[in-house]
Amino acid sequence: MEPRVGVRVWDLPVRVVHWLLGLAVVGAWWTGENLADWFTVHTYCGYAVVVLVVFRLGWGFIGTRTARFSSFMAGPAAVFAHLRHLRDRALVAHAGHPASGGWAALVIWGVLLAQGVMGLFANDEVMNTGPFYGWVAPEVSNLLSGWHHEMGEFIPALVLVHIAAVLVYRFWGRQDLVSAMLTGRRADVPVAEDIGRERWLLALVWFAVVLATFIALLRAAPPAILEVY
Repeated sequence: MEPRVGVRVWDLPVRVVHWLLGLAVVGAWWTGENLADWFTVHTYCGYAVVVLVVFRLGWGFIGTRTARFSSFMAGPAAVFAHLRHLRDRALVAHAGHPASGGWAALVIWGVLLAQGVMGLFANDEVMNTGPFYGWVAPEVSNLLSGWHHEMGEFIPALVLVHIAAVLVYRFWGRQDLVSAMLTGRRADVPVAEDIGRERWLLALVWFAVVLATFIALLRAAPPAILEVY
């Protein structure tokens, strides 16, 4: 008897965005710690974060079943029930985010988007600015720069919590979430939960719209003239 390959639980757009977003966040954090030498790379990592998160949020409405918010945004009762099942090591395998994981994903996306957007208006009070610096008053840019810096100190902890949660699910809850995000398949999920058609063309069109809109905004931004005192 041939081994079961598994049913499709994540489409390729979700998986590609997940891993690229992780790389962009790590790149933005590392270059942020060495900003003087890596400002340009830091900027492009920030661009990538904004574009990828906006794509993913939109895909949460038009994507495949497990990508949609409607499939994983659950109420408090479902979240607490899921956590009790995790505590008792009695999780039931299913496609997509677990009840608590959906809210965690939304928090992560929200924090990363806020961080990226603030960076677009920020400055280092020396010689570098975000591309949208010219659209706000200097004092507003300085305020956003401070928040951008403070949130930058918080994001590594958020990432570590995410990794710790994945490890808990793997070794305590006996749910291999990493393999599913790599291959898009799980062998322990009922066949009826297969996501079906992956909507490649729609994903490409939506990504093109997000990227083109972002590039248009970059080109429309006024020149940044940093006021240094």
